[in-house]
Amino acid sequence: TSAVLREVRREGVPMEQKNEMLTSILALITTRQNLRREWHARF
Repeated sequence: TSAVLREVRREGVPMEQKNEMLTSILALITTRQNLRREWHARF
């Protein structure tokens, strides 16, 4: 996660590419959080 955010902050990266990276990482983080919630609900 931190490596992706570091790349997004880097100058010279086009805004469209930054948006694509953030959209991708957000989807992964959201999925991971939902799985954690399910796991905690079971135990």
